[in-house]
Amino acid sequence: MRNHPIPQRYSLAKILAVVLLVLAQVIASAAHGETITYQHDNNGNITQRGATTYTYDPLNRVETESGPAKTQTFKYDANGNRLSDGAGTYTYALTSNRMLTRRGLSVTTDAVGNITADGTGREYVYNQARQLAQVKQGGILIATYTYDHAGLRITKVTTASAPQGAQTVIYEYDEQGHLIAEFSGTGTPIRSYIWLDNAPLSQIEYIPSRKIYYFNVDHLNTPRSLMDDTGKVVWRWESDAFGSTQADEDPDGDGIKMTSNLRFPGQYYDKETGLHYNWHRYYDPTMGQYIQADPVGLAAGTNLYTYVKDNPLNYVDPTGWDIVLPGPVPLIAPPVQSTPNGSKTGQIEWPEGFSPDPKAKGIPTVKTPANFPTKNPVDCDEQLKKNYEQCRNTCESVLSGAACRLKAEFKYFLCKKQTPGSGLSGMGGGLGGDAGL
Repeated sequence: MRNHPIPQRYSLAKILAVVLLVLAQVIASAAHGETITYQHDNNGNITQRGATTYTYDPLNRVETESGPAKTQTFKYDANGNRLSDGAGTYTYALTSNRMLTRRGLSVTTDAVGNITADGTGREYVYNQARQLAQVKQGGILIATYTYDHAGLRITKVTTASAPQGAQTVIYEYDEQGHLIAEFSGTGTPIRSYIWLDNAPLSQIEYIPSRKIYYFNVDHLNTPRSLMDDTGKVVWRWESDAFGSTQADEDPDGDGIKMTSNLRFPGQYYDKETGLHYNWHRYYDPTMGQYIQADPVGLAAGTNLYTYVKDNPLNYVDPTGWDIVLPGPVPLIAPPVQSTPNGSKTGQIEWPEGFSPDPKAKGIPTVKTPANFPTKNPVDCDEQLKKNYEQCRNTCESVLSGAACRLKAEFKYFLCKKQTPGSGLSGMGGGLGGDAGL
């Protein structure tokens, strides 16, 4: 951990209890209707995600999008620069791919290609390491940023002129660069995050009181909604392809707004600018590109500004350096099925040799006791034995068996924590007592 000490010490038992509770809730979340169906073309591009459909040009760049979030058509030049998006047109320098105009507004860049003014009255100031250091609006300072030796942003100081007002936020990361905690300038915890590999599992709020929420993520590990411990969705981000759509902070209409700033993998939404901080660069979702040239230069491609080669439905860039395939492959996912037209639906396509079910039976459904929630802890034990037996009888491969047993153990934990006298009862979604963070 870096930069700022977390103001508590965590025992191994406490951490394991929290992780098990979160994973149990992730499995249980399927009952609340957060499943999304996908379809793909022969190139592996997503052509449908839920109610939204997409088409691609011959270079596999998103060409059209039609859905609840937005309907738009994109055109690109040979270098991958966006020429139009339905809301306006864009022009670029012929020899550098640097943006000159956007939707009728002039864009200026510095000597190394970083955007210094976007035409809206916003100015960007960079430090000697070419990192965004200050943002001004109409000549008035609204934000200042600092970074550590690895290029991770460790502080954000906004002024009274920023939309969120005068604030200081200190950021804490794990060794892989995942954001794990946010603190106020006085060291008071604001929120923290729990990750499973590259997938965010939960967000824990500390103000006004401690409460845990659970992420539903898509195939890229992009957060799409947050649920409380009752399964109620309290935040939702059904964005357009390039992420320019604002999140719904009160989807349940109870008048209480929920903040969650995680966006595409590796990205963090900045309210003061609308930009997404992306480790080594800042991404502008309204333009579909970075405001800074790629720090690795031409090693990542001939265009230093485009985001994931204009295909944000199938690729990610968690560091701001280069595109990668999303991953790793999760163990808990429904099997992919083929449709009559040859496209595939489901949440994941398993690599060859790693299918969770060689016989196409799928991982068996593991259950909680029929009388769940039960008052007898023995019921949980008996159901675990039945689930284990079903795993042994159905799953042929090592991977599918491990996934099945993992699901059975999570169901067992969920059963025990809701059973009086089991020793785990009372460990609800609020994470009270010794299991809390």
